[in-house]
Amino acid sequence: MTNIPKDVTLKNIRRELLYFGIDKVNQEDKTILAYTFNGIMDSITLEDYERDEGVGKGDRNAKQIVFLLMRYLMAIFMFSIHRLQLNEDIKNKYQREIEDYQAIFKKFNITFTGSQEDLWIMRDLMTSSSNSFYSTESQKLLNRSTTPKDFYKIMLKSKPLIYLLFYFTGYGGSPYLIKDFKTIAQQVEEKSYQKQQFIKQSSVALYKEDFLLTMMLEPLSAKVTPESLVHIYNKHLNYYNGLLKKDKEKGLSLKITKYNPNKAYADIKTEVAPEATLFPPNYYSEKLFPDFVTKLTKNEKEKVINIISLLYNLDFDKNSLQESIKRLGIDSNITRVQREYERFQNAQVEENSIRSWEYFVTDDKDFLALQAFWSTNKDLHLVFNKRIIDILNQFNVPHPFIYVDIY
Repeated sequence: MTNIPKDVTLKNIRRELLYFGIDKVNQEDKTILAYTFNGIMDSITLEDYERDEGVGKGDRNAKQIVFLLMRYLMAIFMFSIHRLQLNEDIKNKYQREIEDYQAIFKKFNITFTGSQEDLWIMRDLMTSSSNSFYSTESQKLLNRSTTPKDFYKIMLKSKPLIYLLFYFTGYGGSPYLIKDFKTIAQQVEEKSYQKQQFIKQSSVALYKEDFLLTMMLEPLSAKVTPESLVHIYNKHLNYYNGLLKKDKEKGLSLKITKYNPNKAYADIKTEVAPEATLFPPNYYSEKLFPDFVTKLTKNEKEKVINIISLLYNLDFDKNSLQESIKRLGIDSNITRVQREYERFQNAQVEENSIRSWEYFVTDDKDFLALQAFWSTNKDLHLVFNKRIIDILNQFNVPHPFIYVDIY
């Protein structure tokens, strides 16, 4: 990869994602084949590659990548940086990230004052579709002098923010995380970014979010190349698909798991995520990731972890959330979960060690109660892959994650 300037634009990030490598040029129709690091291929015209405004007709993945960058920019601010900014004890630590957002929001005509109008603009951007973002209607949201093309030129100084955008977008994000973010963003009249209702999730949804969390942390753990990261990706993919099989064996219903192996198209590989492929053969062995996502200091890596932790552990209105859970009629199941978790905590203190929490799920209500229990605990988020905890233990960062081994 070529060296990247100190200040990175969204264009730099997007070109690294889509133009990770360029295959042979087809002189007949003047196109090239470009590959992302996790195996997505696109045919791009030479004209679009050279002009590269992020909205070229021949560049099919460009719009989606820029749109995802915009969405994650909004989500990271609304559900993470905003909370850090309100914390007087640590907000100075995130000054560079806040300065980046001040510059970004200027492009969107957002005043950064937390006004109701600011909240409406962020809500509309967060809940818009790719087509509406690129339409003339989007000009109602943006400063008159700003277009999606200008957004593409936005410059970032924060390496943690660049890292998050690169990998969230590179992995394709999570439709379930985005759905949660959109649901909360629509409650803008409350003047807060808090979860108001319990969001019930299937096994597939939970494991997809967990899978994304695992993959967001892996590059922080050790030096990775595109080739090694793709192999790590597929290893975790097989693990989560195995969890889906176990859920079916436990007798959890289709309503809870959303996994139906009886349908002809239900290849278990596709239930969590498509398997990343290496093509052409041995292609990635010669490629490296850009410096702007590999050369992070320990402090910058810890910032990444803090920001991700808040994205996965959303703030909530306790009274509204508990009221919506009460309507589920699973109080006794939740009481059992709470009792078992307290036993686990006591055992941790006595043994002075971190270990997995083994929890026995007997039916659909138990699985739902587990979700409801951790939804109402501000400092708890259960994860299903012990690798997440192993990586986090490498850093001296408080986090809400506890590994639960469901059997």
